[in-house]
Amino acid sequence: MVELRQRYVDALVAGDQAAAVRLVEDSDADVRSLYLDVLQPALYEIGHRWEEAEISVAQEHLATATTQSLMARLAERFVGGTRRGRKVLIACADGELHSIGVRMIADFLDADGWDVLFVGALSPSAAVADLARAQAVDVVALSAALPARVPELVNAVRVLRALEPPPVIAVGGQAFAGDATRALETGADLFAADAAAFAGQLATRF
Repeated sequence: MVELRQRYVDALVAGDQAAAVRLVEDSDADVRSLYLDVLQPALYEIGHRWEEAEISVAQEHLATATTQSLMARLAERFVGGTRRGRKVLIACADGELHSIGVRMIADFLDADGWDVLFVGALSPSAAVADLARAQAVDVVALSAALPARVPELVNAVRVLRALEPPPVIAVGGQAFAGDATRALETGADLFAADAAAFAGQLATRF
């Protein structure tokens, strides 16, 4: 998978969307592995290259758009499980634009039998809480890619905690750099480093 990931990154940087898509779609690897071992780390590398001024913002945006389009096609490969009769709302922190990670979580949980309400980027805390209450969701999963958005997550957790009954609240994203202790300091109930880990935690809890 390392070689496939690197070739995918190279195609993205070159702006060759067709080659990037073909590389992944032609792979016979499990779709979950493609998400976690190819697409996610590839985008981390793309983001790092942009931060180091090795690629332009246009290249970074093209890589993101290509991956989003590819995920929409790969999602058809997920084999759906028995429906659980449980609802999960998935959203980014208020002000957070990076939504591919939460889209991955949504695809994993949908395949695992959850009814998924995917809100995505730029999700105001009050609006998320209103929807969570109206839909009587069991779980709300919130994400932040940038450390600067963590205070927005803290606020969202506070607002959600005031609901009666409150949902199970999970947080994640690159903002925490895999640090569960720091993530749970937001007041959330759960933290998971990736979509597979989160799906596993929910399967155990519910």
